[in-house]
Amino acid sequence: MNRVIKFRGWDEEKKIMFPVFDLNWDREQDDTVCCLNFQFPLMQYTGHEDKNGKEIYENDFYNWVLRDGTLNKDRTMIVKWETEDFSWNGGEMTGFHIGPEMSKEIVIIGNIYENSELLNQ
Repeated sequence: MNRVIKFRGWDEEKKIMFPVFDLNWDREQDDTVCCLNFQFPLMQYTGHEDKNGKEIYENDFYNWVLRDGTLNKDRTMIVKWETEDFSWNGGEMTGFHIGPEMSKEIVIIGNIYENSELLNQ
């Protein structure tokens, strides 16, 4: 199984989201410690697409698609990385893992940088 690894970044000054094609690493003098030298917040691609074929990234907002095809706008969730079991999950919904099947039941409606007003929901 091939896993696509890609990132996008947010430029707060220009208020734009952009694809990241290159990451630069600085090495410390002893050549054993690496640190990412990047001035913008990064969001990692989950490897999945939502119901509409939109790529799902870390810190994206989403809504559930109800059985009748409408969006459940009463509850907006955020995509987060779960370090305990190495998976993407639905934010505060413990045990909900965003995989190929579950990703088709959600719709991306924005992200924490471009749509910060959704944080209040």
